[in-house]
Amino acid sequence: MKTKIALPSASFGFSLVELLMFIAIAGVIGAITIPHINTLETAQTARDRRHAQELSSFTVAAQAAGLDLVVPGNLKATVEKVLEGGSPATGAFRGRKFVAPKIDSKDVEAAARFLKIESNSLIYSYDGFNS
Repeated sequence: MKTKIALPSASFGFSLVELLMFIAIAGVIGAITIPHINTLETAQTARDRRHAQELSSFTVAAQAAGLDLVVPGNLKATVEKVLEGGSPATGAFRGRKFVAPKIDSKDVEAAARFLKIESNSLIYSYDGFNS
């Protein structure tokens, strides 16, 4: 009488279905996580742009009211004057205090790359000048 010896299963490795499921799951996880990798950097850049816009807009409004806050050729001094604010000596807004939005000094430095002084005005650029 012949006896058959049971051999261990010859299924070493993974089947095609298991590999496809792994790839699908990895793809879904990647699709969810990859967009969030640069979210913090994007948010910080957006905040810096917003601060630069606020500083530029405030400077234009102050100039329209007769208050010149721009220090020609010196961006840092200009930003410091803008943050300090002031009152026009003449015109319809004489005696009224213009005060810029409070911005942290670290945020001001980051926003400065989107600002430059040109023609005695503080100019904002979306793409930045020092990038």
